[in-house]
Amino acid sequence: ILDTFLLQAQKGDLKTSSYPKEYSDLKMKVSFGMGVSARIPWIAFTAPEMQVSKGFYPVYLYYKEFNVLILAYGISETYEFAKTWPAEIMNSTSTIKAFFDKDVPRYGDSFVFKTYKIKIEKDKVEYVTSDENKIITEKDIEANLQTILDYYKKTVSIEIRKEDSVLSRGLFYMEKQLEDFIIHNWDKTELGKRFDLIIEEGELVSQQYRTDIGFVDILAKDKKTKSFV
Repeated sequence: ILDTFLLQAQKGDLKTSSYPKEYSDLKMKVSFGMGVSARIPWIAFTAPEMQVSKGFYPVYLYYKEFNVLILAYGISETYEFAKTWPAEIMNSTSTIKAFFDKDVPRYGDSFVFKTYKIKIEKDKVEYVTSDENKIITEKDIEANLQTILDYYKKTVSIEIRKEDSVLSRGLFYMEKQLEDFIIHNWDKTELGKRFDLIIEEGELVSQQYRTDIGFVDILAKDKKTKSFV
């Protein structure tokens, strides 16, 4: 899956329907951008009560500009979840911004778990350690991923596929599901006929849009007047 993801990121193909929706009993989501190619394509793995815009989660971030793939302790940029990664991670692990020693377009405040230099020749992908320039085997890559996924599951203390947790039963969960449904079916709704969702740098930002006075559940733009609603 990872080879396919990296090769596709080079081609500007934004389709994600062929990717699994689950991995290791977690939700899996892939993004190459919306409308235009994102500068940093990603693969995220989230617990049932979280989503990419609302939570914390393991994530692959492909910084195409630097040919670097980072397996990160991801933190959502749009909505601050009630919990986050343990202090032992946040106090002892470098942020992505610190790793590159410069500001990066997105996700700079997430924390680095593993980094790989990516070399692509034709349809062959090679992973090299950032510090020692040693080739990394597929087995090692899978082991690294499983390590952070296992740590994540322990951190969020979830019982996989258990739908009767407080969050899963609560209004927050219901609201999240409704928002997701509306966003994913936007073009088929009456709202979609009048309003456009907001996309910046290939990423959807309409859902939980950040403002100076808080978050707006879904922000859209009138097709004719271009005013926000």
